[in-house]
Amino acid sequence: MEITLIAKRMIYNTIEAMGGIKNLSISSSMRMAAASARSKYRIYLEERAEEEKRKNLKRKRNDQFEELEAMKAKKARFERDITSLTDSADKLAENT
Repeated sequence: MEITLIAKRMIYNTIEAMGGIKNLSISSSMRMAAASARSKYRIYLEERAEEEKRKNLKRKRNDQFEELEAMKAKKARFERDITSLTDSADKLAENT
Protein backbone atom coordinates (compact mmCIF):
# COMPACT_ATOMS: atom_id res chain seq x y z
CA MET A 1 0.00 0.00 0.00
CA GLU A 2 2.84 2.36 0.86
CA ILE A 3 4.49 1.74 -2.53
CA THR A 4 1.23 2.60 -4.31
CA LEU A 5 0.95 5.86 -2.41
CA ILE A 6 4.54 6.74 -3.22
CA ALA A 7 3.97 5.97 -6.91
CA LYS A 8 0.82 8.09 -6.99
CA ARG A 9 2.65 10.96 -5.33
CA MET A 10 5.48 10.73 -7.85
CA ILE A 11 2.99 10.86 -10.73
CA TYR A 12 1.20 13.81 -9.19
CA ASN A 13 4.47 15.69 -8.66
CA THR A 14 5.56 15.01 -12.26
CA ILE A 15 2.25 16.30 -13.63
CA GLU A 16 2.50 19.41 -11.46
CA ALA A 17 6.09 19.99 -12.60
CA MET A 18 4.90 19.90 -16.22
CA GLY A 19 2.40 22.68 -15.53
CA GLY A 20 -0.75 20.68 -14.82
CA ILE A 21 -2.85 18.07 -16.54
CA LYS A 22 -3.65 20.29 -19.53
CA ASN A 23 0.03 20.56 -20.46
CA LEU A 24 0.64 16.81 -20.22
CA SER A 25 1.16 15.00 -23.50
CA ILE A 26 0.50 11.28 -23.51
CA SER A 27 2.80 9.45 -25.88
CA SER A 28 2.11 6.16 -27.60
CA SER A 29 4.77 4.49 -25.46
CA MET A 30 2.87 5.64 -22.35
CA ARG A 31 -0.35 4.16 -23.77
CA MET A 32 1.44 0.91 -24.55
CA ALA A 33 2.89 0.77 -21.05
CA ALA A 34 -0.56 1.30 -19.53
CA ALA A 35 -2.11 -1.37 -21.74
CA SER A 36 0.73 -3.76 -20.94
CA ALA A 37 0.37 -3.16 -17.22
CA ARG A 38 -3.38 -3.81 -17.41
CA SER A 39 -2.79 -6.99 -19.37
CA LYS A 40 -0.21 -8.22 -16.86
CA TYR A 41 -2.58 -7.43 -13.99
CA ARG A 42 -5.42 -9.36 -15.68
CA ILE A 43 -3.11 -12.36 -16.17
CA TYR A 44 -2.08 -12.13 -12.52
CA LEU A 45 -5.73 -12.14 -11.42
CA GLU A 46 -6.49 -15.14 -13.64
CA GLU A 47 -3.52 -17.05 -12.22
CA ARG A 48 -4.62 -16.21 -8.70
CA ALA A 49 -8.14 -17.45 -9.45
CA GLU A 50 -6.75 -20.70 -10.89
CA GLU A 51 -4.54 -21.18 -7.83
CA GLU A 52 -7.55 -20.64 -5.58
CA LYS A 53 -9.52 -23.23 -7.58
CA ARG A 54 -6.66 -25.71 -7.22
CA LYS A 55 -6.48 -25.10 -3.48
CA ASN A 56 -10.23 -25.55 -3.10
CA LEU A 57 -10.17 -28.74 -5.15
CA LYS A 58 -7.28 -30.12 -3.09
CA ARG A 59 -9.07 -29.20 0.14
CA LYS A 60 -12.24 -30.88 -1.12
CA ARG A 61 -10.32 -34.04 -2.05
CA ASN A 62 -8.67 -34.13 1.36
CA ASP A 63 -12.04 -33.71 3.08
CA GLN A 64 -13.52 -36.52 1.01
CA PHE A 65 -10.52 -38.75 1.74
CA GLU A 66 -10.83 -38.11 5.46
CA GLU A 67 -14.56 -38.82 5.31
CA LEU A 68 -13.87 -42.07 3.43
CA GLU A 69 -11.28 -43.12 6.03
CA ALA A 70 -13.74 -42.35 8.83
CA MET A 71 -16.41 -44.43 7.09
CA LYS A 72 -13.97 -47.33 6.64
CA ALA A 73 -13.09 -47.19 10.34
CA LYS A 74 -16.78 -47.11 11.25
CA LYS A 75 -17.45 -50.09 8.98
CA ALA A 76 -14.59 -52.02 10.62
CA ARG A 77 -16.03 -51.26 14.07
CA PHE A 78 -19.48 -52.43 12.97
CA GLU A 79 -18.03 -55.63 11.53
CA ARG A 80 -16.19 -56.31 14.81
CA ASP A 81 -19.38 -55.65 16.75
CA ILE A 82 -21.36 -57.95 14.45
CA THR A 83 -18.78 -60.70 14.81
CA SER A 84 -18.72 -60.26 18.58
CA LEU A 85 -22.52 -60.30 18.84
CA THR A 86 -22.76 -63.32 16.54
CA ASP A 87 -20.21 -65.21 18.67
CA SER A 88 -22.06 -64.27 21.85
CA ALA A 89 -25.38 -65.36 20.35
CA ASP A 90 -23.85 -68.69 19.25
CA LYS A 91 -22.42 -69.33 22.73
CA LEU A 92 -25.75 -68.55 24.36
CA ALA A 93 -27.53 -70.81 21.89
CA GLU A 94 -25.13 -73.66 22.72
CA ASN A 95 -25.66 -73.24 26.46
CA THR A 96 -29.43 -73.61 26.24
